[in-house]
Amino acid sequence: MSNVSTIIVTEDDVSLNNLMQKILQREGFKTEGALSGAAAIDKFSDCQDSLLLLDYSLPDMTGKEVIEELSKKNSHVPFVLVTGAGNENVAVDMMKRGAIDYIIKDDGFVEYLPDKIRSIMSTINWEKSVQQAEETLQQKASFNQLLLEGMPYIAVLMNPLTNEILASNAAAYRAGVVSGNKCICCSNNSDSPCPWCAPPVKLENGSEYKLIFEADKKIWDAIWMAIDDDMLMLYASDVTDRGEMLREFISNKKDL
Repeated sequence: MSNVSTIIVTEDDVSLNNLMQKILQREGFKTEGALSGAAAIDKFSDCQDSLLLLDYSLPDMTGKEVIEELSKKNSHVPFVLVTGAGNENVAVDMMKRGAIDYIIKDDGFVEYLPDKIRSIMSTINWEKSVQQAEETLQQKASFNQLLLEGMPYIAVLMNPLTNEILASNAAAYRAGVVSGNKCICCSNNSDSPCPWCAPPVKLENGSEYKLIFEADKKIWDAIWMAIDDDMLMLYASDVTDRGEMLREFISNKKDL
């Protein structure tokens, strides 16, 4: 959803249309006037970062038909319905069809029109912020997963507070560490300390801890890195073969 640059006031009463525009312009809003549904469709098609202030009863079509026509060309049409008193059922139906809000055209409604539009703008901006945040999180997760997949050893992103696995690569998946789950030991409610989900010491942001430990009948060379308060990165490579070679070397040295 883009920022709204223009409010298209769709009202077939010329005097009322001009009055609504004048009041909104006085409050700093940029407006365009449309006296029919066809004109509203043309103006929105030319300026799709607009907000439609849409009267339901127009001389050539209903507000519902205007939205249906626009929806054929656009995935999202931000609009606010304007309808007469007693047509609350129509307003509810249009809310189901995507209206952000509705305004009852009663005596003096133009007086509170700017405040209503400001409130609606705040809703639009809030929804945009939420959408951007979700897209950023999805992009971050996709990047993290792509980064991890290219690593030849076990790589895991984990929440140290909940032990939830945020992302893991194929090597980790084969070891049973699956993104979206909890650490294997934690999910099994094991009382024994888990060598995977947390380092033996508390890490400050940006710090790391290295340790060689035994788990699952293998020897692991591991590095924990604290990304932030709720993200811990673990790299672990299987050094069992090197461990066995070291034991054999020590044993042979003693024999000598």
